[in-house]
Amino acid sequence: MRVRIKELSKKYNQKYNHPHLDDPEGQMYDFERRKLWQWVHDKKPSVVFEIGTGGGGGSTIQIAHAIKTLREEGHCAASRFFTCEPDMQELQKASKYFSTHPEYKGFVTTECECSTPFINDLINVGIIPDFIFFDGPEIAELSLSDFKILEHKVKIGTMFATHDWDTTNSVKNLLLRPYLEANENWKQVEYLSGISGEWPNETETQSVGLALYQKTK
Repeated sequence: MRVRIKELSKKYNQKYNHPHLDDPEGQMYDFERRKLWQWVHDKKPSVVFEIGTGGGGGSTIQIAHAIKTLREEGHCAASRFFTCEPDMQELQKASKYFSTHPEYKGFVTTECECSTPFINDLINVGIIPDFIFFDGPEIAELSLSDFKILEHKVKIGTMFATHDWDTTNSVKNLLLRPYLEANENWKQVEYLSGISGEWPNETETQSVGLALYQKTK
């Protein structure tokens, strides 16, 4: 299985184009970024919600670039991407980049907002995601409560991804991980363990944990 995964990763990497805003100093290892890009590209989402924009150089640009690539390939012409970050100084970096690049300006919306009101405001106007990515603050209760808001609104087939899946070094998924693992309505599709010495933590595939789930019921 490990050999097969490496073969698929090698094939995928041939297609992957490193986004301009990609920042090696930002959140997420390179392998995690490429995986997130792949997951979004495979889903071909209509609406993406992201919690935790940061400066835009980690997960945000991967999601945006995957959608841009899909649009160039003739898919997702009407897709929209909404991302939130409560730190204005950080968000301004992302907002400036996306607002000044026409290839992203039409479908990327950045909001200086905390996660819960961000989610509720979009849901209240009928905007429901079919791909969700969490990489928010180190508040376990918040991650779980935000997920519970969304899970009752999204349709079967919706994909949910989250960073820092390994809870030994991060508490953000401390409550959400066991909730998801025991939830019969969600199926784990793929995950990077985040545990040192366990696949995929090798030199070229380092991770602190990244998981992908799909709503099945």
